[in-house]
Amino acid sequence: MEDDLLEALNFIRLGKFKEAENIYKNNILNLDKKNPTAFINLAEIYNRTNRSTEAIKLLNYSIALGIKTSTLCCNLGGYYKNSGDNIKALNFFNEAIDLDNENFIAYSNLGNIYLEKNDIFSAIKNYRKSIDLKPDFPDVYNNLGSAYYLEGHYNNAYEVLKKSIELNPYYDDAKFNLSQISLLIGKWEEGWDNYEYRNIKKTQPILPHFLPNLMLWKGEELLSEDKLLIVSEQGYGDTIQFIRFVFYLKKINVNLTFCPQEKLLNLFQFSNNYNIYCDKKNLYKENCTKWIPLLSLPKILNVSPSFNDISSAYLKADKDLFNKWSNIFAKYLGLKVGINWKGDNKTENNPYLRGRSISLINFLEIAKNSKFNIIPVQYGEGREQIKDCSFKNNLIIPDQLEAGLSSFEETAAILSNCDLIITVDSYMAHLSGALGIKTFLILKKIPEWRWGINDSNTFWYESIKIFRQKKNGDWSSLISEISSELVNIANNKVYKL
Repeated sequence: MEDDLLEALNFIRLGKFKEAENIYKNNILNLDKKNPTAFINLAEIYNRTNRSTEAIKLLNYSIALGIKTSTLCCNLGGYYKNSGDNIKALNFFNEAIDLDNENFIAYSNLGNIYLEKNDIFSAIKNYRKSIDLKPDFPDVYNNLGSAYYLEGHYNNAYEVLKKSIELNPYYDDAKFNLSQISLLIGKWEEGWDNYEYRNIKKTQPILPHFLPNLMLWKGEELLSEDKLLIVSEQGYGDTIQFIRFVFYLKKINVNLTFCPQEKLLNLFQFSNNYNIYCDKKNLYKENCTKWIPLLSLPKILNVSPSFNDISSAYLKADKDLFNKWSNIFAKYLGLKVGINWKGDNKTENNPYLRGRSISLINFLEIAKNSKFNIIPVQYGEGREQIKDCSFKNNLIIPDQLEAGLSSFEETAAILSNCDLIITVDSYMAHLSGALGIKTFLILKKIPEWRWGINDSNTFWYESIKIFRQKKNGDWSSLISEISSELVNIANNKVYKL
């Protein structure tokens, strides 16, 4: 049987899962129906071949037979976690530790559960215990870095992520996580270098919206016959923020084509006379020779706060659409303030982004002030909050508003007719900033990398003033601060950042 165990294990290492499965089922478990190694490895085969339900059933069956080891419970906890059942996962990780209090993987997995639950203290405690037991375990240093980041201990996060990479120089996930910290604290060159690992990291790689069959441009000199294709990636806000570098390359006479998300095409075309935009289906006409993802441009250009003319407005609204909304808003006297309170629901699954949205009800104090015309520029998810809002009658909602907000080009015209935009961290902040509109950006205590740590301004947009949470979850104090500033603005009839 020892030979069978070794042969099955070798098949697993070679990725020959069917062969290994047959040995465990037909040979090993026929001879020893309670062999824990066979149950554990067979369950892992099920897991790796997208049969996690079978893996869970098998290990529960083994427990019913009286086979319960620390490794088995730890693996079963992992399968439950992957299936979304964190309660059972937590129970089995704790059972694994009860059976073997030196199971460093179980402690690490417990840390991951607590991190998802936003119990950062417990996450750090379990990660540290795992490191005490296994000081050369790079995964746990990577996860501890995320926990320190979310606790606001940025220097600690930086150090443990460096340790993770020291232990495993090929750990792409840790390098990407390090990029988040580096960019946040202003280590720009290191940050952009490691940000390149976003599309090859193991966990949720971030890919461009499509992958052209062209040579990747890495910053080398482009020849006269070259034409560069730049491809968008990630969300609308990312494209709006980083298209400035497409414009920069165009200004220095780089022959290029930019392929953004289709919904943004009109906005960009209205903003300038550059004939550089193309959708994916017509790309074959462009005869491009090299390509690059949009968010790789900062590395090539060595972007930092000192980059040439980085914060000036670079988008503008279509003139006809601007006039349309100027006429619609003409009857409303006083300051026109657009408010946006919610980002994409999908970001709540990202520990670095979750918690950045607020509820419309938080704007009650501002909406009660008769000197302000409050215009809800929220579109999509979150707009349903208007229906049951207690101060709905204090909001300015022209009949065409929701339809206008459905397109970026018309949203730009609506925002451009406002005196001020108050927004959470979403694409609306980037659109408002890129248009040069006076903007109050509301940030949670632990911000995303692009907004820095302490400053009330940002080199990305000169028209944005940042209001930062001082305590996690406390939006009321921050909104009161904004309300007081708005009163001063209204009284002085002057806006100063």
